[in-house]
Amino acid sequence: LLCQSRIGICQLLRKAMMVLLVKLRVKITGDGIKSSDRAVILMNHRTRLDWMYFWLALYSIDPKLLIYGKIILKSELKSIPGAGWSMQCKNFIFLQRSWEIDRITFKENVDYWSSIDLPFQLLIFPEGTNFCIETKAKSDNFAISNGMQPLEHLLQPRTTGVVYLISELCERGALDSIYDVTVAYPDHLAESETDFVKGHSPEEVHYHIKRYDVNEPCFPRDQKSLAKWVYGLWEEKEQRLAEYFSPNRKTNLCCNTFPGCILYNLTMDKCCLLYAVMVFWLCTLFLVVYFLYTQTIMTLLYFIFAIGMFKFIEYTCNGVEKLQSKVWLNRSQFK
Repeated sequence: LLCQSRIGICQLLRKAMMVLLVKLRVKITGDGIKSSDRAVILMNHRTRLDWMYFWLALYSIDPKLLIYGKIILKSELKSIPGAGWSMQCKNFIFLQRSWEIDRITFKENVDYWSSIDLPFQLLIFPEGTNFCIETKAKSDNFAISNGMQPLEHLLQPRTTGVVYLISELCERGALDSIYDVTVAYPDHLAESETDFVKGHSPEEVHYHIKRYDVNEPCFPRDQKSLAKWVYGLWEEKEQRLAEYFSPNRKTNLCCNTFPGCILYNLTMDKCCLLYAVMVFWLCTLFLVVYFLYTQTIMTLLYFIFAIGMFKFIEYTCNGVEKLQSKVWLNRSQFK
C-alpha cells in the first residue's frame, strides 16, 4: 500500500500538467465511483490516451482512487524504462493477447486480489484496442460474420477475459460492483502520445458512469449470461453515444455533455494540491540536476543499480507485479 501510495503521488504530476499547463477539464455525469469498492471498470477505448485522461476524472471524484486504481494493459508497456517500471510497482495487469497465457495471469491476479483486505478498481477496455479506421473495419467484419449489428461509435467488445475476471472475483466474494464508463470527446482529440506532445489535446473530456451492484439478485452469474450482459452494456453505450453526437445535441448549447447533472469538478483544495505537486517535482528535478553535477559518479551508480534491479526482477520474475503477488500468496499459505 505504501508503494502504491507513492506511485499515486507520482501520477499527480501528469494530472497537474494536464490541468495547469494543458488546461484540460473533465465533466462527469451519472454515478460516482467509491474508493472503498472492490470493482471492475469497463470503458470504451476511443484513443490510446483514454487511461491518462480517466486518471484525472478519478482524481476529481476522489484522490484515493489514484492509489487503488489499476489498469489492464498490453504486456509491451511494462518494459518501458521508468513508466513501465512504475506500472509494475502499481500492480497493473499486463496481457499477452494469448488466452492460454492471459488466463494464468488473470487467475494469479484473482488469487492476489481476493486474498488481500484492500479495495481495488481494475480498469479494463473490453474492446481490446483503441478506435480507429483499421480496428473499426475489423470490428465490423467480426460483427457481420457472427450475425451481429455493427456499431457506429464503438468496437465490438471481447468478452472472454472480462467475463472470466468478473465471474472468478464474484465466485470468491471479492467483487462489490462493476462500473460502466462511457467516454466521449466533444472537440478534437489526441490519438496518440505524439499528438499530445504536439499540443493536440482536447479541451474537455466527458464521462458518464453507471454503477452495478454485483450482489443484486438480478446480476448474471454464469459466464454465458455475463457475456450477453456485457454486449448489452455496449448496445446501451452505442445508443448513448449516438444521442451525444446527434445534430440536435450539437446545436443545443445547453446539452454540452451527457444527460444529467455534472457531479464532480476540481475543487479549490484539489487544485491547490496540484500546484503543490508541480512545485515538489520542480524541486525534485532541481535536486537531480544538482546531484548529477556535484555527485556525478554516485548518482550514475544509483541509476545503474536501479535499472539493473528492475531488469533483473523482470528477467527472473517477469515483473515487479508478479513478484509482489507471489511473495504475498506464499506468505499467506504459511499463515
